[in-house]
Amino acid sequence: VKTQPGIGSAMLEYMEVFDASSEKSDKEMEVYLVVPEDENAMGSYIALNDAKKGSPLPLTSSGAVITDKLAKELNLSPGDAIEIILDENYSVYVPVASVAENYCFHYIYLTKDLYKSVFGANPLYNYISANLSVENMDQEQKNNLAKTLMSEYEISAVAYTSQIQDSFQNIMNSI
Repeated sequence: VKTQPGIGSAMLEYMEVFDASSEKSDKEMEVYLVVPEDENAMGSYIALNDAKKGSPLPLTSSGAVITDKLAKELNLSPGDAIEIILDENYSVYVPVASVAENYCFHYIYLTKDLYKSVFGANPLYNYISANLSVENMDQEQKNNLAKTLMSEYEISAVAYTSQIQDSFQNIMNSI
């Protein structure tokens, strides 16, 4: 994927949807668990900033970074443990290292080393974040790139941040 014309850089990630809870709350929340292949490169694709200070947050093996609204809904702070519910009979607990600002959905970010220590296996990367090499790619170019990626690789969908931002803005404008 990284060598495709139009792709400037790309990073593999593991992403899966789970339910999460905590001992401090009766709620269960749907969360996206994200594990980047290279946590040092993650800042080029996903900005994790401290929910209170706005400063960049590192992703470390000492604990998860969870998003602000998730922390509030489950009454969690750094030092607490978040429960990731794998099925009705099995959960894993991960210490919370920090809380990141976020405006849509609930996320838990782990390093691959922390994922392996919690889940007992390496993550199976199933998601790609990429930066375009062309800053002002028009819609036809984006459509052609998406068609190429989906036909030549095992990619089932392509979404552009600009399209997601536009959709979100349209939803907000309709409220």
